[in-house]
Amino acid sequence: MVGFKMAEMFPDLVHSMVISCSVMALTDSISRVSLARLGFASWSEFLIPNNINGVKELWNGVSYRSQWTPEFMRKDILEVISKNKEEKTELLEALEKIHLLWEKEDKIFNMEVAYNLKDQLEGKATLDAIKKAGYLVQLDRLFVYNSCLKKILDSFYNYDDLKQQ
Repeated sequence: MVGFKMAEMFPDLVHSMVISCSVMALTDSISRVSLARLGFASWSEFLIPNNINGVKELWNGVSYRSQWTPEFMRKDILEVISKNKEEKTELLEALEKIHLLWEKEDKIFNMEVAYNLKDQLEGKATLDAIKKAGYLVQLDRLFVYNSCLKKILDSFYNYDDLKQQ
């Protein structure tokens, strides 16, 4: 969300963006369907849990495979999430050229959302999907994600031109 806002505010400074684990336009219909699939009433209820069990549900919702985490780690996560909770909730409620790097098994924003987003960008976006990855693709498939990201970043520059400078 910060990247989108910076690109909007400073278009001369932001030349390219790689988007993963996000949607550009979170419409009411996308929210309703995604939240119903997850079993939550609001994004803040899902993303800013109130208890350790909520952290476990969040963790399972954003990961392809069920991730076991010890109790002390969930407590630490809850503590971090709870800091500035009001500001985080406001930011979530205010959600309003691009290479989309998507997670094939994302439980939150499935591939239909990715295809719709690509269509909304009217030919100005590309889309790659990583298999066996959930919303936190960096957790599920770190090396595949990094490989895809490196290819995207490498495509932004012609290294032969940079060597001559």
